[in-house]
Amino acid sequence: MPERKVHAQKLVQAPASRIFDVLADPRNHARLSGDGSVRDAHPGNPERLSHGAVFRMRVHMVIPYWITNEVVLFEENRAIAWKHYAGHTWRWTLDPRGQESCLVTETFDYSTTLTPNLFAAARVPRRNLRNMEQTLARLAKWTEEAR
Repeated sequence: MPERKVHAQKLVQAPASRIFDVLADPRNHARLSGDGSVRDAHPGNPERLSHGAVFRMRVHMVIPYWITNEVVLFEENRAIAWKHYAGHTWRWTLDPRGQESCLVTETFDYSTTLTPNLFAAARVPRRNLRNMEQTLARLAKWTEEAR
């Protein structure tokens, strides 16, 4: 069985705490979206995510819709992950490299989605890899400029 995960990494010249703060605030997700499909955070979302938090994002892929996610992993300044209602997971892992830099890994895990073969056939993993690389570039630019 093929691995059903896609990873992208970038060394970001910013401390892990600054990067994590950006990721833990769902209001920032639209600004980070590599393909621009994430458009807005629901006004009822928590300002800062935590383990078990549920949050909604407005997405536009062909048609606009709201997507609900649940935070399934939350390790302050180290890792955060949320699961989509269809089962796939987005995970961010932060590996500090000194005080002012951090290796950031974004992972799209569709191994537990309800339709992994459909994801693969539709080339979702390949498209998501390109988008994740763009997202990481946006994250780096944003957090490095905050110096």
